[in-house]
Amino acid sequence: MTFVVNGSQAVGAVPVDLAGLPVDALVSCGFKWLCGPYGTGFCWLRPDLLASLTGRPAYWLAHQTQDDVGQDTGYRLRGDPGAAAWDVFGTANFLTFQPWTASVEYLLGLGVDRVAAWDQRLVERFLQGLDPDRYRLVSPREGPRRSALVVLGHRRPDRTRPLFERLADAGVDVAFRRGRLRVSPHLYNTEADVDRALEVLDADR
Repeated sequence: MTFVVNGSQAVGAVPVDLAGLPVDALVSCGFKWLCGPYGTGFCWLRPDLLASLTGRPAYWLAHQTQDDVGQDTGYRLRGDPGAAAWDVFGTANFLTFQPWTASVEYLLGLGVDRVAAWDQRLVERFLQGLDPDRYRLVSPREGPRRSALVVLGHRRPDRTRPLFERLADAGVDVAFRRGRLRVSPHLYNTEADVDRALEVLDADR
């Protein structure tokens, strides 16, 4: 059995130590916590899993380096393309690679531990200011299962959607999922952003 994890809602927001986890493969999009453009993502495979895969028809670009592309002669297939051998042919996405690389380098420069601590500081500020008499928290309030995603709903469900619209009108970006609000502060947010969201929520009486 192969254990594959979708890390899209964690990678970039919390430290992920794959060496200490029983994970065979991890996939993640680049446009969420990694702050990249749409159409970016990656897949990590354990070396033994990669070695066990059966080869498939080669996508030509996976066998080329920057120096190889554009040469008229000397085309050759690499013997060690790694996981790139599994790239599926599609429209080249070169324009997104540079900004995504800049985002990843920025995150690494800050340190994921530092980013995670800031995100959790904002989450804690939000939870401390949330009125439990009017709002029901769906996501964990504390402990290791708490993430940077805070999911909540009004105790009167019919008022949750209007709240989402008032937040949007106030310039507070949250998601509306299955009748609930999803708040996800990240490194680009400030305590003032959290307070503005709480102010809108507090005004609903």
